[in-house]
Amino acid sequence: MTSDGTHTYQWDAEDRMVSVDSGSTATLKYNSLGQRVERFLPNGSWTFDYLFGLSGEELGLYSAGTAAWFGKDVPMGGRTLVQYGSATQILHTNNLGTTTVTTDQTGAELQDELFYPWGQDWTRAGQPYVMHFAGMHQLQDAGLFPTPNRDFTPNLGRWMTPRSDGREREQSPVAQPLRLRAE
Repeated sequence: MTSDGTHTYQWDAEDRMVSVDSGSTATLKYNSLGQRVERFLPNGSWTFDYLFGLSGEELGLYSAGTAAWFGKDVPMGGRTLVQYGSATQILHTNNLGTTTVTTDQTGAELQDELFYPWGQDWTRAGQPYVMHFAGMHQLQDAGLFPTPNRDFTPNLGRWMTPRSDGREREQSPVAQPLRLRAE
């Protein structure tokens, strides 16, 4: 997919997104493991570098322009438990890994958020500090949720690219609870 009606997307030969809106919104770079390691935002000339742990989990976001960490993540069980930055943020998630409440170190609520089933914002109280839907951290300038193999767009409720293993779709027990479909 090259457009969702709001943004246009450009891809490299390995089906990785390299720019949004021909670079006017964001430009992205990857390491040899296919992890998104740099995001450049031309509006404020911001460059962000992503740091990953040995298991591939995102550990933090560093701003090269200001020489400061914007977020240092403490992962646990495949999810971000705490995010350190200008303020400590403790992420409270549901069973899907979606952040529903964010508090500070004193327990004060910073953000309370609910999502529609496909990831769009339903309601939010407070500032949008951290947006995780189903364990995916949002790339806010593009409005996407990147995963290790492809990007999810909540505006359309679908993945941006086909599955890398060649299967175009999975059979969903939710979509066909009684498996009543024509074969």
